[in-house]
Amino acid sequence: MHRVIRFSVVAVLLVFHVPHARADNANLLIRLIDHHVIPGYEGFAVASRLLDDEVTSWCLASRSSDPDAMIAAFKAAYADWARIAHIDVGPVRYLDRRFRIQFWPDPRGLTGRELQLLLNTDTTFSDILPLDMTDASVAVQGFPALERLLPSPGNTDAPPKRTSCPIARGITQNLASMSSDIVLDWSRPDGFRYAIERSIDGTGPFDSADSALSRLMTGVLAGLQSISDLQISRPLGETLAKARPEKAEAWRSQVSLDLIRARLGAYADAYALGGQGLDEALRRAEQTELADLMQRAFAQTRATADGIDGPLSAGVRDPRVRDQLETLVVEVRAVRALLATRVAPALGVPAGFNSLDGD
Repeated sequence: MHRVIRFSVVAVLLVFHVPHARADNANLLIRLIDHHVIPGYEGFAVASRLLDDEVTSWCLASRSSDPDAMIAAFKAAYADWARIAHIDVGPVRYLDRRFRIQFWPDPRGLTGRELQLLLNTDTTFSDILPLDMTDASVAVQGFPALERLLPSPGNTDAPPKRTSCPIARGITQNLASMSSDIVLDWSRPDGFRYAIERSIDGTGPFDSADSALSRLMTGVLAGLQSISDLQISRPLGETLAKARPEKAEAWRSQVSLDLIRARLGAYADAYALGGQGLDEALRRAEQTELADLMQRAFAQTRATADGIDGPLSAGVRDPRVRDQLETLVVEVRAVRALLATRVAPALGVPAGFNSLDGD
C-alpha cells in the first residue's frame, strides 16, 4: 500500500552510503547545507526576531490590547523551529541550545514547576524590562514555557500580563539571540559549514562526506519516529478511553498538527533539495520506479496530515479523527519498513545499516 511510502528523507541517508554514489557525496553534502540547513536556521532566526518584537509590543501596550498578532508570531516561529530541528548537530548543540529552545517531551513536568518558581519568586518584575533568562533552567528558556505564558484559546491558565511579560520577553529575547547565533556559527568563515566541508577530505569533525551526511540526516530519522511515537501515539493512547490530549506537543496553543505538517514538509524538502537531492540520485541510479514511489509517498503522507481537522488534542477524543491519526502513524512508521525492504537493497546499502533507525 502506497502509504508505506513516506520514508523519503530516510532514503537521503541511504544514498550517502551507496558505493557508486560516493563520488557525488561531497556535492550532496554542500547542497544540503546551503539549500536546507542554513536557510532553515535563517528562517527560524527571522521568525524569532519577529516574535520578540510582537511580544514586546503587546507587553508595552495597554492591558486590553489584542494578542492576535503576538499569537500568530508565536505559531510562526514555533513552526519554523519545527522545520529545522531535525538538523540536530553542530551549533544547535552548543551551550545546550537545542534543549533551551524546546524542552520537550517533559514527562516530569519540569517546565511547569520551574516556571511557577519564577512567577512566585520575584514580585518586583517590571513590564518594561525583560528578565534575563540565560541562567534559568533550560526547561523555561524556550517555546514550551512561553506557550504557558501567552493568552490563547487553549491556555485558560495564563498568568496576568503584568506578571508574565518580563519572563515572556526574556524568553523571546533569548530565542532571538540563540537563533541568530546558530546562523552565525554555521555560516561565518571559520564556522561549522567550513568544518563540515573539511570533512570531505577527512580533516574536519567527520572522517568523510559519507559520515557527515549520515550524521546530519540522523535527526530526520529521529524526527520521523518522534512524529509517530511521541507527537501522535502518545496523546492518542491505546484506546479512546485512554486518550491523553495533554500529552500532545504544544496542546495549549493548539498547534500540534501544524508542527507535524511543518516537519513533514521540511523532510520532503530535504529529500528533494530543489531537484538535486535523493530523488535525482535514485533516477541517476536507474531506480525510476522507486523514485516515483517515493514522490507519491511524500504526497500521500502530507495529504493525510493536511486532511486532519481541528487541534490534535481534540482529535484524539473524536473516533473519526482518531482513524485519520492512526492512518498517519502507519504511514510514518512505514518509512522504516520501506527503507529496509525496498530502498536499502535497491541502493546496495551495507547490511546492518538499518540500525540507524533504532530498530
